[in-house]
Amino acid sequence: MKHAAISLFVLSAAAAGAQEIQGRYVEARTASVMAGACHYNGEVATRGRDAVMAFRIEAGRSEGVDLAGVNAVAVVTSADNLVNGAERRAILVIDSSATDTQAEAAAARLQARYATALGTNVEIKRAAVRFVEHDGVMDVEAEGYAKLTVKALADRACCKMPELVWYEPLVPLTDRQVGYTRRAESKAFTPWMDAGENTAFHGRF
Repeated sequence: MKHAAISLFVLSAAAAGAQEIQGRYVEARTASVMAGACHYNGEVATRGRDAVMAFRIEAGRSEGVDLAGVNAVAVVTSADNLVNGAERRAILVIDSSATDTQAEAAAARLQARYATALGTNVEIKRAAVRFVEHDGVMDVEAEGYAKLTVKALADRACCKMPELVWYEPLVPLTDRQVGYTRRAESKAFTPWMDAGENTAFHGRF
């Protein structure tokens, strides 16, 4: 019985050290994710090659490191629409307010969990990363790299008209919703700016 108790303790400690991260997520892409068929077909071959992904970690641990409160932004690019699975490059920016230990653990966990979304060629950077949400509007900025402002659709139109949603989020989400991009821009790789379309997804990871 004593050995069983020790084994249970070790397993519990290991589970506590590997508590999966979770939190709020928003992404903006360079193609409309919810639109009429003609609009989608006009973009699918020429757009959608870039995205900004933002994570606000609210709970979770990795290798015993508490990651709650760490913000991160990934700027992703490809030679083809991201839906087609072409090789991707990414810059992953970890908030400079995180400790070095948190930043290293967060970067490793995000790369391991979202390897397909980020690709294999990932640069890790440190900069101020802001992720705030107020009255259904998400404002994100990774200083010097990217920023976006996305508004949640008040009527949850994406749930009422799922046939008009042409993509899936780059990462698995719960309570997945489409967002209206007031403005999104990236200064990494080839700079781009987009605004005034339903090019965003948001939810919980």
